[in-house]
Amino acid sequence: MNKGKTRMINTSLESRSDIGETRKHNLSNNDFNVKRADVVLNVDGDEQKFIASFKYKLPGIWLISMKSNTGIEAARVWITADTVLINDKLHKKLYYGKSSTLEEKYGIAVRAIPVLMGDFIEADRKIDNSIDCIEGVDEEVAQFENFRVEYVISCRENKILESKILRPDKNTMRINYYKTKKDGNQKYPTKIIFTDSEANNIMEIKIRDIDFNNIDKLGFIPGKGYEKVLLK
Repeated sequence: MNKGKTRMINTSLESRSDIGETRKHNLSNNDFNVKRADVVLNVDGDEQKFIASFKYKLPGIWLISMKSNTGIEAARVWITADTVLINDKLHKKLYYGKSSTLEEKYGIAVRAIPVLMGDFIEADRKIDNSIDCIEGVDEEVAQFENFRVEYVISCRENKILESKILRPDKNTMRINYYKTKKDGNQKYPTKIIFTDSEANNIMEIKIRDIDFNNIDKLGFIPGKGYEKVLLK
């Protein structure tokens, strides 16, 4: 979409515009628990289906579980600002490493993970905080050190309609958000589609059950007797 002029985001000033309202709806402002999400992954026409659940706890801890359609857990993933741990239950392996590995291998920085859920994250470089809605949408760009995020924002809903994560010499990931649902003060997409700009890869996530109760604690238990493999 190209319906509004593109500009850098300024967060140095207190926003009283739609940007501030959009920021208020970020799921990562609070703890949340996606109890069930149905996932369909299509790679070069080969379709795989599985069930996911994931918890988020401030200030930035993720615990993700991936199960087969029969409910058997295949993997559990722990992500923080500096650490990634993966219990691969199918192969009895414990993968471990720095969170920067996610960006190096898959192009997703940890600080960009909330974008996958439709959140509006902001860059350190701040230029302009004004927004300009044209035909009901506004376009914004947040430039980070190793990537940038381009947003298309609904001025009526104050939620992201589409995001693009662009990285130098890497494929662009486009993320589209559909069927926004409201739960109290929270707004979230119930359907998310990820598309790789060059590879023929598409992933669709349908959020079936989510709650926003505070999470007391998140923990990760390494698989007993698992082979340890360094992520690199």
